[in-house]
Amino acid sequence: MVFRPGAIEALPRELDALGVRRPMVIAGKRAAATFRTIAEGRLGVLDVPEHSSVETVERIAAIARKEGVDGFVALGGGSASDTAKAAAILLAEGGRLEDHANHFTPPSTLHIPDLKAPKLPTGPMFNEGPTE
Repeated sequence: MVFRPGAIEALPRELDALGVRRPMVIAGKRAAATFRTIAEGRLGVLDVPEHSSVETVERIAAIARKEGVDGFVALGGGSASDTAKAAAILLAEGGRLEDHANHFTPPSTLHIPDLKAPKLPTGPMFNEGPTE
């Protein structure tokens, strides 16, 4: 995670260091506009709404599979990063997103599924951070 003013400018260098050549950028609306100014040659930016839905995650995973994505970049806040992580899980594990969720059955049973398949990198995650 890189969090500082101007951090977005380091994104191409960070992706190169990780060997990510076809990243999918997942961003909130404000962050998406910022990224588009430096996106040259990278896979497009997908805007996600606040409190992203299962349908959004499934759509992103399907696009990532079709496009041969090799990493995710979450740009912005929690909705973008949670969506990127969920899409990485769904892409790696297959099935439905709900198949991979924790489930609690009262009074005291917690089911945590094994997630064994290797996941695509979901970072670095960037945020412009506060300016001075």
